[in-house]
Amino acid sequence: MKRYVFSMMMASLAVADAHNAAPTWSYALPDTGLLPSALSCDFVSSMRERHGGASHFGMQNVNLTIPFSDPYKSSICGWAFNAELNSTITFMDVEGTLDLTNDTLCRFSLPLSLIRTTSAGNRIIVAAAPTVSSDMARDVRSFDFGLYASYTKPVNERFSLTFGVAAYPRFARYYAVPVIGFEWKPADEWTVVLKGYRFSAMKTVTERFSAGAFLSGEGGVWAVETRRGSRLLNVQTLVAGVTGEYDFSSAGQRKRIITASIGSTLATTVRFHEYGGDREADETHHYRPGLYASFGVDFRF
Repeated sequence: MKRYVFSMMMASLAVADAHNAAPTWSYALPDTGLLPSALSCDFVSSMRERHGGASHFGMQNVNLTIPFSDPYKSSICGWAFNAELNSTITFMDVEGTLDLTNDTLCRFSLPLSLIRTTSAGNRIIVAAAPTVSSDMARDVRSFDFGLYASYTKPVNERFSLTFGVAAYPRFARYYAVPVIGFEWKPADEWTVVLKGYRFSAMKTVTERFSAGAFLSGEGGVWAVETRRGSRLLNVQTLVAGVTGEYDFSSAGQRKRIITASIGSTLATTVRFHEYGGDREADETHHYRPGLYASFGVDFRF
């Protein structure tokens, strides 16, 4: 569920600074049309199972975002409107007792967001995201519909607080989870952010380059086929490392960013859940730390 919630939040927050639109319906594509607006690749090296388990696990993700609207020019009754397609192809590196019929998994999500900023600077986001996430062997059984709502309030010029709720009823152990975030500038050159399931502390090194440290929850949930039948595969990993951002935007452009991160997984858990049963796992694996690396480019609006 963590990655789903984070994807919806990123889809919404990418346009959070848009001005309130006129109270009429309007729609426009981005100036670049339907060209991809974000691309990233994540790598987790193969890790041995803890406690003498007889399996290895690793994974690689390729993430691509295609915009379907420009929220600076699209609105519904005074709310800025954003729509995009988030797609992720995941390559599982599994050996030993870890049972997967297919080791290539897919996730396709269509976040639809409404964003409104009040005159006091408070921001309201309401989002829905139909999602298909599986090895595509039984794609009809992998559909879910996520919901997200949040409220952001600037406490002062240096600190803003976000709270809300997110729900993915089918793919999550809990039907709904609270969302809490903040953005804090303890000094002009430092920015500390909790957004989704990622905490970061970044220092502005130059006008275009920032660097810092991060702690992030990664993973996902997929419908998969195993030798025992259909299961929900739940991967959760905690990652810590260092990261850098370079802004390559030209004059008159909104922010364009290249990101690169390297670090280590601290704890990784792989669980299998039965369809239609209780939410407790019927098989669990824990893995030792492994290498984590990520590279991406983001030029959404």
